[in-house]
Amino acid sequence: MAVLIGQMMLGGEVSLARVMPAFVERYPELAVEASFTDRLVDLIEEGYDLAVRMGTSAPTASRAVDALDELGLVDRKPDPGDRRALQLDLTPEGRRSVEERKARVLEAFRPAVGELPAADREQLAALLARLADELA
Repeated sequence: MAVLIGQMMLGGEVSLARVMPAFVERYPELAVEASFTDRLVDLIEEGYDLAVRMGTSAPTASRAVDALDELGLVDRKPDPGDRRALQLDLTPEGRRSVEERKARVLEAFRPAVGELPAADREQLAALLARLADELA
């Protein structure tokens, strides 16, 4: 008897509740374990497919990467482990763009947070740190 061992990682909006009963019925020999998260991931290190993570088709993800590449925000490199795949990395300009966006978000929230009493700000910081730990 052949044994299948592996994992499938999904991202984006995927409705497993609709398809899992039929899958489990069709493949009763497989054990299925699911966990759900909406955290930032390292697509390469954690084995995610970009299109699946985005919740789109491969052509749509490819067009998005094309646009980022044309803007000089990402570099494409051949994947040494899979000649059909590419690895993406942020360029220095891409990293600057991410940092600028984070700064704009911070500026947008600063006035509201500034109105909170010091104790509430400390509690908010502690809760956000816990949330970040849970998402990591």
